[in-house]
This record gives sequence, C-alpha cells and structure tokens, in this order.
Amino acid sequence: MCLNQQILQQYVRFSEFLAVFLGSSYEIVLQKIDRYQSGIIQIYHGEVSNRKIGDPLTDLSLSFIKNKTYIYNDYITSYTGKTFDNKRLVSGTFFIKNEKKELIGMLCINVDKTEDIEVINRLLSLQNISSEWLQQDSFSPKEVDMCSNEEEECLETFTDSLVDLIEKNILIPDYDKRKLSKSEKMAIITHLYRQHLFRMKGSISVVAEKMNMSESSLYRYLSVVKQENQV
Repeated sequence: MCLNQQILQQYVRFSEFLAVFLGSSYEIVLQKIDRYQSGIIQIYHGEVSNRKIGDPLTDLSLSFIKNKTYIYNDYITSYTGKTFDNKRLVSGTFFIKNEKKELIGMLCINVDKTEDIEVINRLLSLQNISSEWLQQDSFSPKEVDMCSNEEEECLETFTDSLVDLIEKNILIPDYDKRKLSKSEKMAIITHLYRQHLFRMKGSISVVAEKMNMSESSLYRYLSVVKQENQV
C-alpha cells in the first residue's frame, strides 16, 4: 500500500467516528483525489445529498482543485450547498495532503439546514421582516477566493450523476443535436480537461457518448489537449 493510500485509510476510520458521533443529520464524505480517478470512496448518511460511493466530485470540489485553494488553506468552512431536490446544506471541507503538500483527498461534512431556514422564514414573515439576511454572511462562504470569478455565487451543487456534471460543463449550444466541428470538439474537451472532469471514473465513455464520437478519437483529442496545457 502506497503512502497516499495509507493516509486516506486513516481518514476512513476517522470518517466513521465522525458519523457515529455527529449523528444521521450529518453527512460525512471522504473523497479521493488523484490524476487518474477521483470521487467518493467512503460516505456515511448519504441520504443527506443522495450520493453514494463512486459518485463524482461536486462542482465546488473541482473548483478547489482548479484554483488550488488547498495550497493556502487547510480547510474551508460554512459555505452553502444545494442538492438537486433543493435541500439547503451548510458544509465544510478539510483538505487531505501528503508529505509533499499535494492534495490527495477531501473530508467533507454536510448538514441539511432546509428546515431551519424554512422555520426562520416563517417567523420572519409573521413579523413582516425581510429574509434577505439569509443570503448574507451567515449562509455564504467565508473565503472570498473560493470562486474564480468574484461575482460568481460560491454555491456547491450536488449533482445526481457524472452525466449531469459533464452536461453542465459542455458550454456549446445544441452540441448533441448536430455534428460538431473539429474546433468545437477541441474547445469542449479542453474545457472539460481544465475543469478536471477527466479525473472522474467513467468520464471518457460519458463524454464520448455525449459528443457522438469513439473513445479512441476522444483519447486522441485529449492527448493533444494535455500537450497544449502542460505547465
């Protein structure tokens, strides 16, 4: 077992402890991060966000990797999340690093605050008070550099599947209703690569199907993209 795996294995046990101690209203998620395959390797109380082992990273987790948030932070706390069935979560992420300070995993805690927010809204409505404060500091990220665009809302979206995440990141309109040009294919694959979506298990087959191309063709495009994006 390599050192990174040994480190992550320790967090598997720690995740179990957190789940037992905090209770079923807290979702505990352990995510593995590497250049070949990233995703959930352990989860407790997954009914909070309706996820399971093997599911992909969220959009915000991917942005942490892309923006290298983990370099200057050991953890991020008190940011909001939204599931596909409109639950409002308050979340925190601890960045797991190896001795070289490389990111190898994330330990995430999510708690469903939907009912609390609804109760507060009802109480405020009785007093005819605006509930705009719910969108302010108490329920927004404390770290201003979590998003690449300062005007972008730092809201974590818990997608239902890898397909949802990939579809969300294919930015060319009607890509699935017509034949894409070579430059369009390159633009899509480049964007997905820069978003680290090819780290996800099964991403190659999903992208190839969505773009109506063979996996071998996709690998050829991806090889060019990797060469052009070498640091």
